[in-house]
Amino acid sequence: MSAQVYPFAGSPAMSYVPQQNYDKQKMNGAAVGPIPPPATYRPPIHRQKPGCCRLFCSLLFCFFVTILALFGITILVMWLVLRPHVPSYSLQNIEFHSFNLTEQQNAYSLNSDVLYTLEARNPNKRIGIQYDEIDIYTFYAGDELGQSSIPAFYQGHRNTTILTSELRLVNATLSQSAGTILQSSIQSTTLVSLHIQVDVRARMKFGSYTSFHFWVHSNCDVQFYPPTATTPASVTSKSCGHTR
Repeated sequence: MSAQVYPFAGSPAMSYVPQQNYDKQKMNGAAVGPIPPPATYRPPIHRQKPGCCRLFCSLLFCFFVTILALFGITILVMWLVLRPHVPSYSLQNIEFHSFNLTEQQNAYSLNSDVLYTLEARNPNKRIGIQYDEIDIYTFYAGDELGQSSIPAFYQGHRNTTILTSELRLVNATLSQSAGTILQSSIQSTTLVSLHIQVDVRARMKFGSYTSFHFWVHSNCDVQFYPPTATTPASVTSKSCGHTR
């Protein structure tokens, strides 16, 4: 049997001595500390290893985080190298070849031939623009008069392109309120206001890479004097704004 150990009284290091030395010191009158209680047995703690499912989920999470980080770094590097800019568009001119309003039994119809001239500007140094479609909508007093389109084309980098689109209206129906206002403006030769909406759907192209589609919307307010028997129509003002 192994000997038990006991601390000396007042010992800062709490040293322990065997049982036989403890008994001899007690018989000789030496000051000894109390016999400590037996130590409590504590079983060893067995930590469970992570299961296969938890380990797989951790690896999958790390994989996705790494992929997202690499994707973000790639996009950042491409942006720093290419410095992409959204192309701009402006309505340069409007020509009214004809603009006639007719009334039959309180029903108004418009016959018109209008030529729109647009400027598309690509300021990018290394990026071309692939246009899928450009649609031009014409409104008067909330009524849509008609739509014209420009077919798909490609625009090179640092390029400015002049585009034309013709709007032909044949018996375009107007609401009674819009027809009444337009008839009054034509008879009194006062300003007529049109709202022009240009919707551009395009993609950026760099080498063999083509980006996803993006939209650019231009809204223009145009004021003009309607044509008469002796004078053609004349545009007095136009203002445009762009949104994405």
